[in-house]
Amino acid sequence: ILCCGTENITLADSSFEAPGDFDEQKKWTVPILPTGFTVNKKSGTNRFLIVDGTGGQDADMMGDNDKAGLFATINGIRIYYETYGEGEPLLLLHGNQQSIGVFKDQISEFSKHYKVIAVDTRGQGKSEAGEKAYSYDLFANDMIALLEQLKIEKTNIVGWSDGGNTGLIMAMQHPSKIKKLVTMGACIFINNTVVDKKVFKGVNKIIENLGKDSAQSNKNSILLYKLLLTEPNHRFEELKKITCPVLVMAGKKDIIKAGHTKGIAQNILRGRLYISSKYTHYFPVENPVEFNEIVLNFFNE
Repeated sequence: ILCCGTENITLADSSFEAPGDFDEQKKWTVPILPTGFTVNKKSGTNRFLIVDGTGGQDADMMGDNDKAGLFATINGIRIYYETYGEGEPLLLLHGNQQSIGVFKDQISEFSKHYKVIAVDTRGQGKSEAGEKAYSYDLFANDMIALLEQLKIEKTNIVGWSDGGNTGLIMAMQHPSKIKKLVTMGACIFINNTVVDKKVFKGVNKIIENLGKDSAQSNKNSILLYKLLLTEPNHRFEELKKITCPVLVMAGKKDIIKAGHTKGIAQNILRGRLYISSKYTHYFPVENPVEFNEIVLNFFNE
């Protein structure tokens, strides 16, 4: 487990025994470490990873910003969100085990053009978990309730991974609430046609390791990881309920298989497909400049 601020992040291949060369900058820094952090592997009798945060950004960063952050009581729990910029609303929805901070490069650019509302999903970041079983339908319900409380009649959405799943459900169940939607690495159901079997195996291994420690944070992480094994449970046909333009994005090396991503785009009346030839499931942080440009061009059409 890597502790990054207040967030525990389970590292795949924590023993560093995976075959092939170990590219620590690519493997660890891109998906999870804040700007200015460095990572190096040391080998010898003992093998370990050194993460140096002395060059990191100061406090009050996005995701932990007292000036921009507020709590809203939604469906019986406190949901944390931050707002930046002015103009049309743009809701940002992060992925599993993530929080607002993962969108820092998107917030800084998108807030020049939109009023950005970045949210910590239930049970993640600073938002409370509550007693209800996690599901993407519940997350979508939370977000619709938040929009209503903020008196936002219609919003644009960028959803990454779990956030993309949530965005699709919002657009299916509340089409009048969504102006435009961008999904990145999303799925509409989950099985072996969507991701490789090794993904399920890897998630189950993480759950097994987390179960060895009874810490409450581990229990919550287990519930979130289990969500990846069983959800979402919708069908391609349901996507036909979506009336807004949707940009369906993924990386060529995404964990979501290209056939599933194409299936999502093909079943949305105003759906458009973009699969990057260079990047992975982490496209928004691997090349935020390119990702942001594609998203903004879509919104500006």
